[in-house]
Amino acid sequence: MKVLVFEQWHGGHYDNYLECLLPRLAGLVDEVVVAVTPRFMASPQSPGKRAGLAALGNVAFTVSVPELSPRLRPADRYRAAKNLADAIRTVRPDYTLLPSADAQSWAIAGSQFLGLDLLKGAGPVEATFHTGYGPSLVTGKQRFKELVYGRIYGHLRLARMNFVNFNYYEHLKRKRHEGKTEVRLVGDPVPSLEPIGREAACRLLGIDPGGRYVGLLGSLDRRKAIPELLAAFRDARLAATDRLLLGGRLAPEFAALIRDRYADLLASGRLVVMNRFLSVEELGHGFEALDLVTPVYYDFPGLASLALKAVAAGRPVVVNDLGWSRSLVLRFEVGQRVNIADSGAFARALESGLEAAEDYRNSEAVSRLLQFHSVENFTDNMLEGVTLHCGGKLPPKRCDWSWVLEALPPERRHLQ
Repeated sequence: MKVLVFEQWHGGHYDNYLECLLPRLAGLVDEVVVAVTPRFMASPQSPGKRAGLAALGNVAFTVSVPELSPRLRPADRYRAAKNLADAIRTVRPDYTLLPSADAQSWAIAGSQFLGLDLLKGAGPVEATFHTGYGPSLVTGKQRFKELVYGRIYGHLRLARMNFVNFNYYEHLKRKRHEGKTEVRLVGDPVPSLEPIGREAACRLLGIDPGGRYVGLLGSLDRRKAIPELLAAFRDARLAATDRLLLGGRLAPEFAALIRDRYADLLASGRLVVMNRFLSVEELGHGFEALDLVTPVYYDFPGLASLALKAVAAGRPVVVNDLGWSRSLVLRFEVGQRVNIADSGAFARALESGLEAAEDYRNSEAVSRLLQFHSVENFTDNMLEGVTLHCGGKLPPKRCDWSWVLEALPPERRHLQ
């Protein structure tokens, strides 16, 4: 049995999903073909990852996917679907996995609606989605997007549709999703690491362990509300030994903003910037160095993997009061939510969040949440369809979403 794994993008969760899925997948089937872009193959981390997978013997990478602009204009979305169709014609798989299918969904649904199936010859197709607003509707633009997503998901004919955002999954179930495809909730894989302690984490990052740290680690791209975080930190009434840590590659405009407006904080040591890619170890353990984590995004209703990593490290969060992040805080009480456009409220959230951080502990419900998002549970759920298709035996069920919700008080189980 031959499985095609198609990935249009690289970095972040795109790489993470492949790292989790491919070793187990290789043990299930005869051949795995991974279609990726030249940029994936050229990334600094790629050679080591490929070398480990090559040792499996039946995993092959093919650089057959043309690059696309991440801005995803309508023409880009069509090309994303065409890239997938070209890979299917070349590989001729028995089963196709799309770990990130958001970009292709529009054109695939349109072609199926018109009777022109771009997935012909793909075998069963299983796709995973991150987009969708569901109940997180504020603006007219968001309402229009949600209308489009609803139409798309209703017309897609796939073997399975996986969603990582529990808000959107529950939204579809409440609406009694009448699409042509089974809808499932899967986790976003968070590695389970042995804690190393705050001081050791500070040494790992090369920062002074004195004082308290608020901040964020990871890709500090344009989706993150870094300007608002900087302004709130400056305005917050904090001790002189309290610091803001920004670790990860900064968007160029954010780096320029820091140079132009926050040079005084840099000079005093109250702003610590590590403008570079973080190693797997630094990103895995680095959240332990922080007392309060601020995974604040702009207009983003989806799952925030950095918030999950913070919670896995036992750290409270301050998040934008929108979408999945809002629901995470409301249901699991892992920190505070704030309107990031209100600088005064944001500053006060940093003050109170740091004061409460010392007493924060993960609850039983949070422990279950992290088990749901474990690498093992993610991989089991994502490969269930492939396992059944090739006649394999499913592993014992680890946990599902209803088991997570059972640990919450009834009045918090469906807060949005």
